[in-house]
Amino acid sequence: MRKKGIIILIVLFICSVSVIGQNILSGKVLAEDKTPIDFATVYLKGTNNVCRTDERGIYHLKAVEGEYVLVVSAIGYETYEEKITVPAGHHRRNKRIIILNSSIAELDEVVVT
Repeated sequence: MRKKGIIILIVLFICSVSVIGQNILSGKVLAEDKTPIDFATVYLKGTNNVCRTDERGIYHLKAVEGEYVLVVSAIGYETYEEKITVPAGHHRRNKRIIILNSSIAELDEVVVT
């Protein structure tokens, strides 16, 4: 029984250490007319840190301290990139509002036969 309690404490310690140093980048992705963009992809370039916005355009992305390029992309919009610094701090939230510009693509010609 005592051995099981020690193992549980070790597992809890390891889980808590993995959370220390994690920051949460959060914010909202909007179109030019201030409507939320749902299912936009938000990620830190060069990492596996990626998430999608919800139906209200809100995202939450975990990151450790450091310098990154925040990238936001969505179908029908230009890709947004911004250099950011994630400061050290336990569970510090960095909130930002990102406005995406519409991407207008025109076809030269469509031929139906």
